[in-house]
Amino acid sequence: MMDQNTSRGIAAVRRVSRQQNMAGVYGTLAELFQVPDRYRTATEITAGNSLFHYVVDTDETATQLLEVLQKERSGRVTFMPLNRLHPRPANMPKSNDAIELISKLNFDPMYEKAFQQVFGKTVICPNLQVASQYARSHGVNAITPEGDRSDKKGALSGGYIDPRQSRIEAVQALFKLRGEEETHRARTEQLRREIEALDQEISRAVGELQKAEQRRTRSENSYEPLQQELRSRLLELQSTEDGISKKTKAKAQIESNIGELGAQQNAYENELTSAFKKNLTTDEEQQLEELNSSIPSLRKELLKLSNTRSDLEAHKSSIEVELRENLMPRLDQLKSQRFKDASDSGSRLRERQTELEDTVKALTAADHQLRESEKALEQATAEVANLVKELSNKTTSLEELAKTMEKARRQSNKRASKRAFILEKVAEVSRNIRDLGVLPESAFTAYTTMSSSKVNSRSIAINLTLTFLGS
Repeated sequence: MMDQNTSRGIAAVRRVSRQQNMAGVYGTLAELFQVPDRYRTATEITAGNSLFHYVVDTDETATQLLEVLQKERSGRVTFMPLNRLHPRPANMPKSNDAIELISKLNFDPMYEKAFQQVFGKTVICPNLQVASQYARSHGVNAITPEGDRSDKKGALSGGYIDPRQSRIEAVQALFKLRGEEETHRARTEQLRREIEALDQEISRAVGELQKAEQRRTRSENSYEPLQQELRSRLLELQSTEDGISKKTKAKAQIESNIGELGAQQNAYENELTSAFKKNLTTDEEQQLEELNSSIPSLRKELLKLSNTRSDLEAHKSSIEVELRENLMPRLDQLKSQRFKDASDSGSRLRERQTELEDTVKALTAADHQLRESEKALEQATAEVANLVKELSNKTTSLEELAKTMEKARRQSNKRASKRAFILEKVAEVSRNIRDLGVLPESAFTAYTTMSSSKVNSRSIAINLTLTFLGS
């Protein structure tokens, strides 16, 4: 519904103002107001191409934007700087059949000058006859709700207007779609940042998982050598206890033998020191002789046993010394070392088990978090896909709307050509009227109630009469 240069220029102005964050660029006139459906056609006809004039705060802002458009060759735009607009008040009629068009528009008061400039001298009348009267009497532009217009110079314009091809409605729809597009783009950017954050979180979780796996591997590698060392220490302690038990039994046996030999020696010594009496029988004397004869052998055996005893005592002493100085301290040391090693091993084992449990818990939590992150990533991906699909649909709708706008523009050009042709005919008729001379006042009112078909038939009859008379 606008020419290509204006469309490119408006798009360039929006882009430049957004990139440079210019606060004084407000938008096209059509984007800055709302109007009821009943007066939409009248508003469009009154504004014309002014609907696409760009409202800015100052002429400096407009100059800056124009320089960019000139430099980039980005089309043409008409700006309305509010600081340079000084609309003059019009002589508006005070009547119920003449409504100020600007009173039906809903806009921000800061844009008052721009709307006064375009709509401030236009009134809405119920029909074209009333509009013509107010246009001549008050010097204003009068228009009907259907779009038939009479300006203060006396020109009349009108005809059929397709309400489905409304510029204001199209601009508002485009503005709404542009807002939705910005919303979807912001949502897409937010989802992209969330996906990046999830990727970073997943990377951190994978790193923590790898660290936990390394700690678990180190714990497993250090646990096996500790078990082997503990088993070897237990075997060594068991072997030492078995040796001590054997030596303790040998010691007890030796002490028992020594006691028996000592008792036998005491009995012999007591017998030797006792008084010898001769009142023995023959058998007893014979037995005594035998005993006396066996004394040397017994003494030899006693000496031998004494030597053996001395050797055993010496051996016993050496065993006691060995037991007292070497074996018992070694046993205590081994027991202490066993308890210490068992305690240390148990403590280290408990530490390793605790660390292993913590590692398993961390691994489980990381796995759960990873699954949650994957689920969130899948949901975000699905949402992005839906948004992309919706954006594609919106783009298709925009393309169809652009095609419709282009078609309407061509039709508008055709209507403009037709209007120019009609204006030429009107000018020709006006020249013919001027050639007829000054008309009476009744000529302006006599045919207002006559239908157009009757006027055409009378015009044809008069032309035929004039042609006949001329011939």
